[in-house]
Amino acid sequence: MTVLHERIKFAIEIRKIIAEAATPAEVEWEADVHHLLANSPDRIIRDCTEDLMVLTRHAQVNGMAELEPTGEYCARCSHLNQIGEPYPCPEVLSLVRRYNMTAGEQP
Repeated sequence: MTVLHERIKFAIEIRKIIAEAATPAEVEWEADVHHLLANSPDRIIRDCTEDLMVLTRHAQVNGMAELEPTGEYCARCSHLNQIGEPYPCPEVLSLVRRYNMTAGEQP
């Protein structure tokens, strides 16, 4: 597993832990209620669980046997497209943006 993959997984898991520890709070303004409902701990936990599943499906592999014998590729995209899809693929890059990272950052 790559450093990028591990960094994204760590960011998702931290966000999920924070949401799991959250308790509902009383709010005074209707606008806050709508914001809180859209970003409730249950919603964040569901989002994080889905993001972790996406990350698992789009793992990095080194080489793609007969397709591309060398290099770093996305296992799922390469399998679906029958070409060596470079890693990080668009799905992983989407997670990078969602968690305010850049693909070149170090841990």
